[in-house]
Amino acid sequence: MLKQVEDISKTKKRLTIEIPSDVLEKRIQTELKKAQKEAHLPGFRPGKTPINIIERKFGKAIEADVLEKIIPEYFETSIKEANISPVSPPSLAERFDFRRNEPLVLKIDVDVLPEVDELKYEGIKVQDIPVEVKDEDIDRVLNAYAERMAEFVVSQEPIDPDDLVTFDCIVDDKEIKDVSLMVGKSWGYPADFMSHFIGKKVDDVFEVEVDFSEAKGTPLHGIKGMASIKVNSVKKRKIPVIDDELAKDLGFDDLANLKDRVQKSLIQSRTESSEAIKINQIADSLLKNHDFELPETLVEHELDMLVEMEKSRNKEKSEEELRKELYNRAVENVKLFVLIELIGKKEKVEVSKEEMEQSLMKMSRRFNIEPEELLKYIMEKDGNLSKIHYDAFRDKVFRILIDKAQKEVITPEASSDEEQKSST
Repeated sequence: MLKQVEDISKTKKRLTIEIPSDVLEKRIQTELKKAQKEAHLPGFRPGKTPINIIERKFGKAIEADVLEKIIPEYFETSIKEANISPVSPPSLAERFDFRRNEPLVLKIDVDVLPEVDELKYEGIKVQDIPVEVKDEDIDRVLNAYAERMAEFVVSQEPIDPDDLVTFDCIVDDKEIKDVSLMVGKSWGYPADFMSHFIGKKVDDVFEVEVDFSEAKGTPLHGIKGMASIKVNSVKKRKIPVIDDELAKDLGFDDLANLKDRVQKSLIQSRTESSEAIKINQIADSLLKNHDFELPETLVEHELDMLVEMEKSRNKEKSEEELRKELYNRAVENVKLFVLIELIGKKEKVEVSKEEMEQSLMKMSRRFNIEPEELLKYIMEKDGNLSKIHYDAFRDKVFRILIDKAQKEVITPEASSDEEQKSST
């Protein structure tokens, strides 16, 4: 039962919880009797081992098991009695000494959301970027699809930039045969070397001074001097016509169906981009206009995660350097989390099953993973759906904030600039 609630700080409370001795003893005796029925000890028939022997052999393990189960039960009841919503796992403030037939007194610390006197989240100024898809936007996407579906076909025509050529190269007594080169775009080949191929045809032979002493990763690495080049083959990119056949190759019924899908995809991505800009502007405003104490445990936990993610990308800096560098970002992340929680609580935001499903679909698109695979990964990693629930909750709160925002419609030119910034 809950005996006392103390304010350790604005974001930490200490609960004093007492578990009565008779409750503990009853649980222990129940488990001892179960162990007695299941025990197979030498010299005794199954289920007939004296209880004192069961207690000597299994008593400590049973006590530990009972405590492991009963403490969370009493903790959950106590936080409900205290009307507290912890924002991080509880921690023992003091070590406890368990003794049979005596009440167990626990002192447990929990982090809670701070109380913010005035939440300022209505009328935040945001840019309302028009979402428009023109025919030329759809054409650009279709042209990109056609480019990706292009094939290289054998040609007898003169070589142009972007053509795929094969050639033999002879320098002194060394010959390298059938070297492949995409003219103007092959890594490791100097531009002036590739330019000598422009205008040449199959079977043409020409000489050029080369220096591939440092050109690691190319077949010509180490070659230096006057080279004799013989063109063996030329292939030019053949870009398919944008028609029903191309659409079918891409998995659509016809070109009209493909165009419809492209248009919907562009509308969706531009809408999400526009919303993301609003969300960033709202988040910046919330962070700027609120100042309060943060739960230390949450900041440390967020900092730990940021450092672990950065370690894989930045192996040159020490953990201490990364912690200093990422501390302010961790503080901002936690501050925004707290504000979203407080605003959601004030607005009485609840998340439905359908909204969680929508959140999962949105996450799967973002990470380009099938929803079923993403759900499996989240469950294996976290053991629950709290991540999906929070993302849905956060999205719902931001939609409320956008509805309450003061929107400024900007010009198409500015819209294009903002879209470019959002995508980089």
